[in-house]
Order: sequence, then structure tokens, then C-alpha cells
Amino acid sequence: MILDRLDRLAAYAGLNPHFAAALEFLARPDLAGLAPGKYPVTDAITAIVADAPGRGRHGARLEVHRHTIDIQYCVQGNDELGWRVADELRHSATDYDPTSDTEKFFDEPTCWVPLPQGCGAIVFPDDAHAPLAAEGPLLKVILKIPHVA
Repeated sequence: MILDRLDRLAAYAGLNPHFAAALEFLARPDLAGLAPGKYPVTDAITAIVADAPGRGRHGARLEVHRHTIDIQYCVQGNDELGWRVADELRHSATDYDPTSDTEKFFDEPTCWVPLPQGCGAIVFPDDAHAPLAAEGPLLKVILKIPHVA
């Protein structure tokens, strides 16, 4: 997982051919005014705008994506993410759903990472992550990007 400010995330654009388009979407001046929902960014990238309160650490469950990378960007508020290496997970909470490319787990995160307003976390398939672990109102954009090995 990579955590950095939006103005510094461009340094990681070379890690995936889709990152440049994803970061361009996050630079939109109207980002904070987008209604909650899904937005196509390119044929390969989807943005999800979420405007909801955090679930707190007890309500956030680790999840893993097998084929997609998340860029989780905190537009307003301050989120927190749980993190653990995916191959350490032992207690599945749901079956893998290929439609959402998600499997959830009962395992506890190894650590909790703050995701302050104006920062983004790049979460790879080998990163189990528990999003929305903060409490209070949050406006986030989650970009779903194909993992290119």
C-alpha cells in the first residue's frame, strides 16, 4: 500500500498504465461536488463517490481484490484504513465475488493507517484493507483500476 498526498501521487504513475487517467480524474476541480455514485473514467477505470459516515474500527472489515487496484482518496473528512498482508488472511467472511472482485475477512488488521483529507492510498491485490474505519462524515472517491502485472 502507498499513502501520499494527491499532489505527490503522480510520482507513482509509472506503476500502472491506468494510473495517469485515474489521477487526472482526482484532479477535477468539481470533485467535491460530485453526487454519490459510480462514474466511468475510462473503459477500464470506474470511480465510486461515497458520501457516508465512517464505520469505526469495529465496523470495518478487511477485504481483498484479486484483479483490481484501489486508489482511495479522501476528499473531505479524515478516514482510517486497516491493513494486513493478504496472504496472512485465514478467516474468510464471504466467498469471493467476481462481479465486485471482493472477498471479505474476519481477520484483524496488522495496523491502522490514517487517510487524511487530501491524501490517497493505493491498495494493491496483495494488500488487505479495511476502509471507512474512521468515525464521522467522509467524502471519498474510490477508483477501481485493473491490476497489470
